[in-house]
Amino acid sequence: MDRKPTYEELEQKIRDFEENSARRSRAKGALRKYDLIFSAIQDPMAYIDRDYTCLAVNDVFLRMFNKSRQEIVGHSLEFLLGRKTFEKKAKEHLDKCLLGEESTFEEWVEYPTSGRHYLVMNFYPYVEDDGSVSGIAVVAKDITTHKWDQLELQKARDDLEKQVQQRTSELMRVNEQLRKENQERSRIEEALRQSEEMLRSQYRGIPIPTFTWKKSGDDFVLVDYNKATEDFTQGLIPQFIGRTLSDVYHDRPDIIQDIVISFAQTRTIRREFLYRMFTTEEEKYIAFTSSYVPSDMVLVHMEDITESKRSRENLLRSEKNLRILSSQLITAKEEERKRISHELHDSVGQYLSSIKFNLENIIGRMERGSSESGLASLRESIPVIQATIEEVRRISMDLRPSILDDLGILATISWFCREFQSVYTRITINRTISLEEEDVPEHLKIIIFRIIQEALNNVAKHSRADTVDLSLIKRDSGIELTISDNGLGFDVQEAALRENSSRGMGIASMEERTDLSGGCFTIDSVKGVGTLIMSTWRVS
Repeated sequence: MDRKPTYEELEQKIRDFEENSARRSRAKGALRKYDLIFSAIQDPMAYIDRDYTCLAVNDVFLRMFNKSRQEIVGHSLEFLLGRKTFEKKAKEHLDKCLLGEESTFEEWVEYPTSGRHYLVMNFYPYVEDDGSVSGIAVVAKDITTHKWDQLELQKARDDLEKQVQQRTSELMRVNEQLRKENQERSRIEEALRQSEEMLRSQYRGIPIPTFTWKKSGDDFVLVDYNKATEDFTQGLIPQFIGRTLSDVYHDRPDIIQDIVISFAQTRTIRREFLYRMFTTEEEKYIAFTSSYVPSDMVLVHMEDITESKRSRENLLRSEKNLRILSSQLITAKEEERKRISHELHDSVGQYLSSIKFNLENIIGRMERGSSESGLASLRESIPVIQATIEEVRRISMDLRPSILDDLGILATISWFCREFQSVYTRITINRTISLEEEDVPEHLKIIIFRIIQEALNNVAKHSRADTVDLSLIKRDSGIELTISDNGLGFDVQEAALRENSSRGMGIASMEERTDLSGGCFTIDSVKGVGTLIMSTWRVS
């Protein structure tokens, strides 16, 4: 049997009922206020859930689409706008809003009842207490009137701009002549400025050291110089700006005379001479050119021709050496032929004559029946034949040692040094060979041998040395041949400048062989100390 509630329980139930009634009353009141506010807003407004479905709209929204509430509420926005319009204009902003961001865009919208309206569409996410977005509030602001005013204002501005352009054009036509005159004047001024800049740039950029002397009373003053002059004088030329010609060239009256005559006769004078720089005190060969520049200046070029001068001297010396060498080669060839002829006649010829005489005797004895005597004569001929063979071998070795082709350059050097020391017993040869046979290209082997042969012959004939150091080494990517002695030595420069050919063809021959084989030849000699000869070749 059910228990009857107590008075206190009944009293509590009454209080709960009253509170629930009050809450429902407040909720209904709030809902009425919400409906009143929602309906009172004069801009189209709707609430859309996460599936793009319209859950609530105000009357202005209904009038915008000219539909009833039942035709909109519960339907998707894609259904109301059409899929193409929804995808193109609305979906991007709705999706952005569902991610928690507000979004806005402006667009012309065609109202079914009132035509085109310009709306600003605002999308606001509805965020729950847990931070999730449960829906979207859409508010459309109709700014059609403002937009039309804006368009009218733009049109008025365009019209005004057109009028301004017309007036400006008229003003420009009125002032055209003045503009042309100003333009022509500016063009002339600019042309003059550019001409001055160009001339200044050309002056500064002249690759030959150039400076300017300006007439000042009876003298000239240094007033300008170019970049090449700075480099040529190692930056010292600025110290001489403002100095006079007579001061700078006090020790060179010939240069002063050239500049004075160039100015007086308005012409160009060029001379070449050995010159001591007034800035660096260096001695150089200079091509000195003085040119008159109207109306009161002389431009001076100082072209450094030291290297050119030395190259010409080297070329002349090489040509002279070539002529000497060519002449001596012809003489040497004839002398060699003469020597070989004498050797063949004096040695091989005599041996062959002796052999012939023995053979004739042997034949005579054998015809007379004396075979034992003929056999003895044959035995006596063998040493003569052997001597003939040795003599032919010696002459052949002098012409070109066969050992070079058979055993190579290293064995040939060893053999030649032994042969040399067997003849010149007072001379000691210290050999240093620091490479392999395959390190020496075939075409260089005979060159190296001939240089060694010529150098040692010179030592034997002229140096009076008792020690020779011979070195053939591989250094980096090259081959280096060095031959030095402790003999009398000589003045290399004096020998090089000597006009006659008394120094013989030895040095010229070694230099020519080295140069023609792609190498570099150097010789250094000091009187009383000795001589050093070096030939180097780069090899791959």
